[in-house]
Amino acid sequence: MPGGDQAVWATLTIDDQTHLVVADPNQPRVTLYAHGSDGWLPGDSYPVSGKIKAMLELPAQPGSLVLWPEESGALYRSMWDGGRLTFPQPVTIVESADEVEILGLGKNADGVWCLQKAGDDLLLHRVKTL
Repeated sequence: MPGGDQAVWATLTIDDQTHLVVADPNQPRVTLYAHGSDGWLPGDSYPVSGKIKAMLELPAQPGSLVLWPEESGALYRSMWDGGRLTFPQPVTIVESADEVEILGLGKNADGVWCLQKAGDDLLLHRVKTL
């Protein structure tokens, strides 16, 4: 797997089958891996908006990824649509903050959670729809 033990990856449900999405450690792209009789087989690669620090599938929206590019204060979304991953689009979480920094991204059964610092405030958001 590209990146070895430091690989950034997520699962993605496509047509009721689980795939791996692996971020390329050297280029702004992700590659889909499908599970076959010979193990995980690489498929198509798709461009993303920068080197990916973390990515997670939204639990309630199979086929939807939340991506956190390195050196970015924003989250992005990419969805499986028309047989491919869409190019990532920004996800607006805080409308009015001047300076927003993402501190962490996590997931549980209820959704994807984002911890942000906006000025002197810490904000915990659940990303439930994109």
